[in-house]
Amino acid sequence: MRRLKNCLFHFSALLIVNASIGDVVLLESGAEIRGKLSGWNAGYVSINIGRTGESVERRVKQEEIRELSFDDHENRAKATSFLNNEEFEDVLPILEDLAAKRAVYLSLLHEAQEEWLVKYLETCLAMNRNEEVIQRAKLWETGITSDKIRNSVIKIKIQSALKLERFDEAAVYGKNWIDEGVSSREGMIAWIALAHQAVNNNRFRDALWLSLQPIVFSDIFARDEIAECYAIALKSAMALDQAPYSKSLYEEMVIRRFDTTNKGIEFTEGFDEEKNSKDLNLVKLFSTEPLEENTSLNIESLKRMTGKP
Repeated sequence: MRRLKNCLFHFSALLIVNASIGDVVLLESGAEIRGKLSGWNAGYVSINIGRTGESVERRVKQEEIRELSFDDHENRAKATSFLNNEEFEDVLPILEDLAAKRAVYLSLLHEAQEEWLVKYLETCLAMNRNEEVIQRAKLWETGITSDKIRNSVIKIKIQSALKLERFDEAAVYGKNWIDEGVSSREGMIAWIALAHQAVNNNRFRDALWLSLQPIVFSDIFARDEIAECYAIALKSAMALDQAPYSKSLYEEMVIRRFDTTNKGIEFTEGFDEEKNSKDLNLVKLFSTEPLEENTSLNIESLKRMTGKP
């Protein structure tokens, strides 16, 4: 009897330990299945239950699944630590493993799980692994269920194409995103991609129009993207022999404390930041809040400035 009690005690302890480890399939009924996820095929998710060599595969209909979670807490903690210290070389293989594991089950994931795909792509972007970013992003974006995560993936894909100076490719991605209805505020990089393509093809009037759009309607805190738009607008205005307007844009960049040195922009003529310029000034024309109340005025003003119908 004592031996039986001891056996039962050790067996119960083993169950408690095993219950705290492994991947988890949470069913719509609230029940949990723990084990090792082994694939998703023909509408069924497979999970191996039991010890290695003695495991049994169970297949679960995807319609019965509420959520999946993965037994990689230690790797996630390491990755977070490396990312906080910008140790990209060390974190990349960990992120690649985390992303690859989740990519198999994309449309079954919650947003918190999908975020690891974004972290992996962002790290690749920081390390100039741009071709890898584009290929992975194209593969993943159609299966991602969170609009926020999908938008992040598309943005990183466009950024990678721009870094490779593949302006036509970046413009295709940008136009498709705009056609889907992304706002100028959220999809600023899409307009930047189209503007770069226009400059690259000497369509400077189009480039001016496209680069002004995000300046007028986008998030004021996206400073790097807005500075890029100003640089394109300036280059386009100068190519169109619009010197007064170019100077006005430059003044505005300085007044708004955007960095001009890294954009290859320099004006030798001084100006007074306190003066009330009679030249076109986007800050004074368009930066009143909320922008939505003045949308028609802004659009018409932009059309007049750039000659767009």
